Amino acid sequence: MTKKEWQILSKQTVVEGKRRGLESWEVSAPNGTTHTFHMVSGPDVVITFAVTTDNKVLFIQEFFPSLMKKQWSLVGGMLEDGETPLENSKKELLEETGYHAEEHVHVGSIIKGKWTLGNVHFYLAKGARKVQKQQLEAAEDVDVYELSFEEFIPLLRGQSVVGTYDALCAYYALDRLGKL
Repeated sequence: MTKKEWQILSKQTVVEGKRRGLESWEVSAPNGTTHTFHMVSGPDVVITFAVTTDNKVLFIQEFFPSLMKKQWSLVGGMLEDGETPLENSKKELLEETGYHAEEHVHVGSIIKGKWTLGNVHFYLAKGARKVQKQQLEAAEDVDVYELSFEEFIPLLRGQSVVGTYDALCAYYALDRLGKL
């Protein structure tokens, strides 16, 4: 006897924004019941943990609209059409901080969440150095800091990094660097 699987019966776009949307899915469960799931859609996200040529963590404070204040964060961005995660990591590091890194290493990927479509890709950028001024979008407000690992790790452990993806990227990168 074949076990019944979850099955999508229909999908409808409820809201379509510039970078995010909301879809309504009608789904059939293995027990024969049907359910409506509301799924957040949008492009994949890339988060980058950068280490400078003098072994400092590149850490930013940026405005979080959800909190209406600046918070500690890592460099991040959403994939543009046709862009690879690696290309996005390099581009966002340069735009948000003015830094270029010699090497970008993919340290992991996860799904965005149970109710959110897409993936989050994590990079470790090594050998970062300042090469230009920031090139921020009009709605971006970003301050750049270089912190020693001794300064950064307590901030991470003390939950000063409030973004889930930022915190996870930091742990993946620190593990790759042997700093945990």
